[in-house]
Amino acid sequence: MDLLNLKKEKISFWFETTIREGHINYFESNEFTCLEKIDEGGFDVVYKSEWEDLGKEAVLKCLKSAENLDGIALKTFIKELKILQQTSFHSNIIRFYGITKEPSSRDYYMVLQYANNGNLHEYLEHNFSSLECVDKLRMAREITAGLEFLHMNNLIHKNLNAKKILIHEGQIKISAYSPLNSTDNNYEKYRVLPYVAPEVLHTKTHTCEADIYSFSILFYEIMFGISPYGNIPYDIDLENRICNGLRPEIPKQAQKTFTQLMIQCWDVEPSQRLAAVKLKNIFERKGINNRSQ
Repeated sequence: MDLLNLKKEKISFWFETTIREGHINYFESNEFTCLEKIDEGGFDVVYKSEWEDLGKEAVLKCLKSAENLDGIALKTFIKELKILQQTSFHSNIIRFYGITKEPSSRDYYMVLQYANNGNLHEYLEHNFSSLECVDKLRMAREITAGLEFLHMNNLIHKNLNAKKILIHEGQIKISAYSPLNSTDNNYEKYRVLPYVAPEVLHTKTHTCEADIYSFSILFYEIMFGISPYGNIPYDIDLENRICNGLRPEIPKQAQKTFTQLMIQCWDVEPSQRLAAVKLKNIFERKGINNRSQ
């Protein structure tokens, strides 16, 4: 048996055991039709599909990257998928329904909720000029509420960026948390470089505080509607400048209250960044104050 088949056998053993024990839901692949590729990165491909049995659309995310995990990492991956199955019911997290397997390739796919308003990057591009301050604060609150939920369940997103924040029926949904989320390879790192915390660039160690750094860049985009580093290429030079303290330029007219939050959340020292629960409460209060004005 060649190496590729050995890896597939290893993955199949762990998935089948977990499914048999009832920890993860399993769906037959023929339940999903009309597949349309909507994203691709590294080893993973993401499809939109029709879920005929439930009469709704769903997203299928390939788990091919799992084949590259060693024994300990694979066990951790399966453990975190079990947690995700049990906790994927928060209103600001994309729902994880379970997994399916494509018979011919024997690849496994996560079955996820489909968001009908696209991602945050697209949404801001088309709607920023019509957003009021209260709308922006609500979006920030919903992201931090989702992050708080993940962190409370000992889950770190590891790759939070504007394309991983989806919007469904006008509500923020943090997309596709997966134990495979990572910026460890250069291809993925440079695609999302502005969102990667300096300590992750140094050590590749992901923490809750690194997720908060990523949120600070999202908050910048939500408040100002501009790209964090303009037209600067996402390359080794920008990576070094971020590690040496470069941060997005804050517009002069920005409200100090909000800029102070950004600056604290992208602090080079992770311990200085605010926890998701604290941020959520701040945005909740500020949103109420803005509605009453």
